[in-house]
Amino acid sequence: MEDEIRNAQLSRKVDESVLIRQMCETPGFKLLKEKFEEKIKKATIILLDMNTPDEEVVKLRQKIHVWTEVTNMLKSLILTGDYAVKIIREENLDVISAPINNGQGE
Repeated sequence: MEDEIRNAQLSRKVDESVLIRQMCETPGFKLLKEKFEEKIKKATIILLDMNTPDEEVVKLRQKIHVWTEVTNMLKSLILTGDYAVKIIREENLDVISAPINNGQGE
């Protein structure tokens, strides 16, 4: 029973990973990613300027943090799914390669 639950959880992680990967490959997401990266470049230039007021620096860092957090979450979901696939494959190989004891040779 525990194996069934574990396999269901692994399968769900694989499914999530596939969906996230597909989403990230869409033209709309690529456009969104470009826009965020453009904003981050501009914000970084402003952050590096010594004349930028502290309040503005804090606001810019918060905005950059949001995109970084989203990006890290997407990467994490994809990697989790990749590892789930690896675990499932290894378990299937163990089952396939397990010796079958049919009583011969005893």
